[in-house]
Amino acid sequence: MARGLCAVVAALLLVLLATQARAAADVRLELDPLPNVKAGKVAGTRAFIALSLDGTRLRVYLCDGTLKRKPTVAKWFRGRWDGHSPLTLEAGDLELHIDAVASDGAVTGRVVLPDGEHAFGARPRTHPAGLHHGKRKGLSATWIVLSRHSMRGTFVSPRPPKCRVVLVTSPSGQQQWVSLCN
Repeated sequence: MARGLCAVVAALLLVLLATQARAAADVRLELDPLPNVKAGKVAGTRAFIALSLDGTRLRVYLCDGTLKRKPTVAKWFRGRWDGHSPLTLEAGDLELHIDAVASDGAVTGRVVLPDGEHAFGARPRTHPAGLHHGKRKGLSATWIVLSRHSMRGTFVSPRPPKCRVVLVTSPSGQQQWVSLCN
C-alpha cells in the first residue's frame, strides 16, 4: 500500500513539474518598432531590407527568413549617415550601397550577396509595418514587416523555439507586433 501511494505521489509530482516547466518555457517577446523606417524588397531574392535612421545613427537589417523557412541571410549593417548622401556599409562579407534618396523619402541602392549584386528599393513605412526588434531571456527576434502577411525575420535562441508573430491590438486601438514562443 505504501509503495502504491509513493508511486501515485511521484506520478503527480512529475505531472506538476512538467506543467510548470512548460509554463516557464513560454516566452512572450514584445517587438519594439524602430524609428523612421524605410523598408522594401531586394530584387532577385526572397530578402527584405529595412533602414532605420535615428538622428545620424543608421541601422539596416537584411533578411530572407520566414516563420516556416530559416534565413540564408540575416545581417545587420550599422553606421552614421546624413540621410541623403550615397553610403557604403559592410557587414561580414556583405556590402550595402545606398545610392539615392527620392523626394518622397524612398531609398534605392544595391546589396552585394555571395551570389552577386542585387538592387533594392525601400519606402517609408508606418506602424504596424516597419522594422521590429526585441530581446528577452536569451531570445532575440527581428522582423521586417511590409504588410500583415508579408514579413521576413529571424529568431535567435539558445534553444530552438516554436514561435509565431502576431499583431496585437489593445482596447484603445494601439497595435504592436508580439512574438509568442514556447
